[in-house]
Amino acid sequence: MVMLTLTDPETTKAAYSKTDGDINYSVVVSNPTAETKTMTVNLTLQHASEIIGQDNVDLTLAAGASAKVSNLTVASEWLTNNTGYLVTISVNDKSGSTLSSKRAGLSVEDDWTVFPRYGIVAGSPTDQNSILVKNLEAYRKELELMKSMNINSYFFYDAYNEATDPFPEGVDSFVQKWNTWSHTQVDTKAVKELVDQVHKSGAVAMLYNMISADSNPKNPALPLAALAYNFYDSFGKKGEPMTYTIGDNPTQVYYDPANPDWQKYIAGVMKSAMDRMGFDGWQGDTIGDNRVTDYEHRNSTDEADSHMMSDSYASFINAMKDSSVKSTTSQSMMLMVVMMIN
Repeated sequence: MVMLTLTDPETTKAAYSKTDGDINYSVVVSNPTAETKTMTVNLTLQHASEIIGQDNVDLTLAAGASAKVSNLTVASEWLTNNTGYLVTISVNDKSGSTLSSKRAGLSVEDDWTVFPRYGIVAGSPTDQNSILVKNLEAYRKELELMKSMNINSYFFYDAYNEATDPFPEGVDSFVQKWNTWSHTQVDTKAVKELVDQVHKSGAVAMLYNMISADSNPKNPALPLAALAYNFYDSFGKKGEPMTYTIGDNPTQVYYDPANPDWQKYIAGVMKSAMDRMGFDGWQGDTIGDNRVTDYEHRNSTDEADSHMMSDSYASFINAMKDSSVKSTTSQSMMLMVVMMIN
């Protein structure tokens, strides 16, 4: 038996607020049969098993015809903030029998952090993990798909130039010098356009960066006194700056996240980059935990002179929230801890 077909429901955003007003859904209905069909296209909004509201449109389709129905409405007065709903769109015949149906999730929220649903924007494997203008169309299609999955937050992974200079001002494109394995290129125009598309979908865009790294181990941005020093042989020798090495190549050196000079410096760097590129916040990463000392106690053997890097994460996050990173807009800080197992 040949049945009517129905496309997946489409709407403009991954998440809505009650202040957005009514929400319209659209579907394309096709009649592959040899007969003219008269039908009703129904929208049902549910919260768990409770039906909250319904809307419908009558439609007649000639044999082999298709039509887009774009005026199925979820009324704003049906909605409660910070609530998830099920939208079911079905096609029913004159007797009320369901001929075809599709479902979609609807998120209504005034704060994306209540129910964060994370996606990642990263470099294309077809171009050495680069983010390039020439690949924007492919990125746009993927973001449209993720919008339909109700993704409300994205972090842009490894899209930065250097940890202490994420997006150099006035530079249209850069190659990551520290990235010796793929020499990734990033076009700033591509990043800006993708951030804009994320915002149009009702989601937020987070700039990924390490919270305490410097991509120039031989010439760090701040004096040696701001660095973290190994208490044991771990990320290098005891008493030496904590350093991540790939092969024989030092790739990153690390500051103590609790160091006030570092906190002030990186807060300004990240605020500048986020403002210029349109990001809403910072997705902070770590290299893993390590017992460290400050510069003054780098040669001490007394464990009381040391601390775990993770002990300073709360101090760092609070400092960022109190600094210019937490601006009058929606900028925020989230920490992703990556544990290294040796």
